[in-house]
Amino acid sequence: MKDEPLNAIDITLILRGDSRFETALPAADPLLADLHAAVQQHSPSRLMQVPLDGGRTALSFASSELVSVLTTPPVLIEAADSQASLQTGSYLPCVCIDDFLTPDENTRLLQYALNNESEFSPSDVTTGHEGYRRSMVLQTIQDSPWRTLFEGRLDVHLSHICQTLGIDTLAVGKREIQLTASGKGDFFKLHRDAGEDVGTAARTLTYVYYFFREPQSFSGGNLLLTDDTGANGRGKVLAMRPQNNRLVAFRADQLHEVEPVFMADDAFSESRFTVNGWLRAAD
Repeated sequence: MKDEPLNAIDITLILRGDSRFETALPAADPLLADLHAAVQQHSPSRLMQVPLDGGRTALSFASSELVSVLTTPPVLIEAADSQASLQTGSYLPCVCIDDFLTPDENTRLLQYALNNESEFSPSDVTTGHEGYRRSMVLQTIQDSPWRTLFEGRLDVHLSHICQTLGIDTLAVGKREIQLTASGKGDFFKLHRDAGEDVGTAARTLTYVYYFFREPQSFSGGNLLLTDDTGANGRGKVLAMRPQNNRLVAFRADQLHEVEPVFMADDAFSESRFTVNGWLRAAD
């Protein structure tokens, strides 16, 4: 078995002449960005070096010889969703990353949620407004290996996400995570995740990862991102339909809501599941 770093990204490098080399790099390794930049580079070639065989061997090559880079799981290098036509200032309102987890991880996460059905509790909001949100939340994911996996995988995309969303700093402090099950009639009214109270003021980035049983048996539950340029605080709206194994990231101060979920029955196993969380700016 090859030696792989924690939260590793499996990489296949394809050089001119169809020479192929396989390796693995940590999710946050800046060499990943360098490799993708080399594929796009039109400036003079430069020497690159990539570790192979767990670091026991090194491959040196000219950047102009690199044809493509295959990564598992996918590493996003361009701004995401083509639906993202809503503009707020100079940044796009969201970044979408499809196939955020591997198919096996996606399946195991669903089984984890189903196995812990009895541990879910009703959601609440810091505003304390009754009837503002309805869903079920699993807080114990904070102490599970899933938290480590999500944080490591998110770090792979963090630089791109922040640049796209117009977030100036990459310095991340406290991270929050929860697992949410939205069943028949569940919703979340218009709100911002970054508020004026101490509990949410430092939130900078929100992410929502969708997973659910297929074929999908619910409808609705769309994420609506809206700006506040129109009457009554509502302007343009971007509707994001839940898509299995997709992560959506947006600024924590972005106005958004979740439309009601519609289901023929209220089977927990058929819920619209999400792993959602927040990144706070470092102190």
